[in-house]
Amino acid sequence: MNMQAQRNKVAGPGRDGSPRPATENEAVVYVPIPEIESLIPRPSDEDRQRLYDSIKANGMQTPIDYVVVGGKRLVLDGYTRLGVVGQLRKEKHKNAYLRAREVKVVPKDYARYALDANLARRHLTSQQRIALLARVLEDRRKSGRTTISREEQKEIAKQTKTSTKTVGRINKLLKEKPEVVKQVAEGKKSLRSAVEKTVGPSASSSPRTDLMEMRVLSREIYDLAPMGPIKEKAKRLCLLLTRVRVGPAPAWKEAK
Repeated sequence: MNMQAQRNKVAGPGRDGSPRPATENEAVVYVPIPEIESLIPRPSDEDRQRLYDSIKANGMQTPIDYVVVGGKRLVLDGYTRLGVVGQLRKEKHKNAYLRAREVKVVPKDYARYALDANLARRHLTSQQRIALLARVLEDRRKSGRTTISREEQKEIAKQTKTSTKTVGRINKLLKEKPEVVKQVAEGKKSLRSAVEKTVGPSASSSPRTDLMEMRVLSREIYDLAPMGPIKEKAKRLCLLLTRVRVGPAPAWKEAK
């Protein structure tokens, strides 16, 4: 999916709304953003082939999204489509044209926009989600943000469509044994067993962390539930969980 800047052969819609070919002077260059291009999981060979067949038969239906910075069009979403059109252009196919639209996104939100656009459209495997989550957390650590608040965990979980517990587990693994995260992302180890073997069972699960997770989930259910009986039950569940307290585990006594 890594590529050089692609040159668009479409100047814009014609009178009937269909793409019209661009003249040489109208050709536009679309430039990849390396950190965004590498952030998004690559599609499987089968998924890319399906996209290739679709664009070849019907042309590009979903436009790529770009921002304009310093006169350049930087691509936020649509790298696989851009690559497919580049391939069709080499094959001199009639449908080797791009549809593109400008979006207004500030630099700090580039990654969030790209994630939202891709995860809303694509179905990722659990391994792909973990790999994506690890990349997001690694980028945070490189920028000096090594700790994550509860609210930040919720935001990252929402972005990557994982759970707050998974965010916490992967973050701990990255601190202790970052090489193990790759094994989890590749499906060679389960996340739970990797955490238990690396940082101990208590980091994987405990009554206290499970209770915190239930409180967060109950609140999310309440926020998402429509008005009516379900919302009232979710509210009741939230209230009940706020009253639950986790004490120390009872000590074992040896039988006489």
